[in-house]
Amino acid sequence: VRKVREKLKEVFKILRLYKEGDFGHSWVYWYPKTPCHPPHSNERILYFDGVNKYKPYKYSLQEDDVEGLRILFQKYLNNSSNKDFPRKAIDCLNEAVLDHIPERKLITLIRALELLFKIQQKEKFVKLAEYTALIIEENTEKRKKIINDIKEAYEFRNILQHGERNNAEECKCKEYTNKLESNTNTIEGYLRRAIIKWLDMIEQESKDTDIHDLLEKILLAWKIKKLKEEGFSGKS
Repeated sequence: VRKVREKLKEVFKILRLYKEGDFGHSWVYWYPKTPCHPPHSNERILYFDGVNKYKPYKYSLQEDDVEGLRILFQKYLNNSSNKDFPRKAIDCLNEAVLDHIPERKLITLIRALELLFKIQQKEKFVKLAEYTALIIEENTEKRKKIINDIKEAYEFRNILQHGERNNAEECKCKEYTNKLESNTNTIEGYLRRAIIKWLDMIEQESKDTDIHDLLEKILLAWKIKKLKEEGFSGKS
């Protein structure tokens, strides 16, 4: 039963990576394939508390999602032993989705982005924002928006993490709540897309390719392109 439980936990991680939503209280029934008398006498019930009261809607899949999930499962399982497989980031996303404390959830989501791109504390959040924008979007204007969104969320995260709020009443005001929810939802969406794109890159590149080195090259090319678009010729 323990092995079955671990496999099912992995399945839930992939489902949460694919899209957001509340699983609610879930029961999974497992029984042997071999017929027995009375039928299924060795039945086991595995219980998962997947409730997230900050997700008001249920996790649901449409017919079109079947193929998308099949592809994601395949990429996840085929590359789970790859040196660049983002297991820590996926685990962090899963932890954040299940967290009932909104402040801690935002902190965990940003931590997941840092783990995905291996951003060190000494490095500025600018690189984190650039990497995220680079990996999930090709349009320059949309990339700029992503960078600004992550900058805002990162600054808000710092306030939460370092206790720079004025007083406890501030945490209860509507403006604070709306800002926290907005930043959390935005980062969760970007993180989910970034991890899936990361899996795409692992799938497409050779096993000898270092994804972080590849990102640095793409980032450099994008910055050069931006300079050219802004009319910088490099000549004095």
